[in-house]
Amino acid sequence: MALLKLRPLYGYLTEAEARRMLDRRAPTDVETWLILNLTLRCRMAGHEVAWMRRGDADVERGVLLARDARGRPHHEVVLHPEAVKALRAYLGVFPQEFLFQRRTDPRARPVAFYNSRRKVLRKRVRRRSRQVGVRTNVCLMVLRHTYALAALRAGANPLNVARQLGYGSMKMMTIYLNELAKDTTRDVRRHPVRY
Repeated sequence: MALLKLRPLYGYLTEAEARRMLDRRAPTDVETWLILNLTLRCRMAGHEVAWMRRGDADVERGVLLARDARGRPHHEVVLHPEAVKALRAYLGVFPQEFLFQRRTDPRARPVAFYNSRRKVLRKRVRRRSRQVGVRTNVCLMVLRHTYALAALRAGANPLNVARQLGYGSMKMMTIYLNELAKDTTRDVRRHPVRY
């Protein structure tokens, strides 16, 4: 049986690479640590992380309001326990309203403000990937794909993963499932059944 002909998945990290990115023994700053936890452990997209505000975090309940700038409704994200720790550390250090705010004023030029924060997020993730010896073309979308594949490999329901990632249809999930089918095909070829 031939696999579905779908566009290939842009990129994702292996399990070992994801562990290295999240390894706390390698020194990193609190901002990078929070970005990695929100994307790899809580499946947040780059635009959701970029628009986070201080009031969006409910650390006591372990949830975060994700603001979606693409017209979809805002939704709550359940935080991983490590992400809650990272968020507490970050909120203690940085007092500004927007969590990843830089010198640009958000009310004066919102597009420039958003792009400057997105650039900061991208630089932090790439710097961390070089630091731990992971390939250098890691971006926030690669971390999101890594989360989705890890959840599916762990046996999560594809429909629930699609909802978590904010997909309106199962089309993107078929690409992830196709990637898993390739893994299965490789595994069967490596370990044939011998009677």
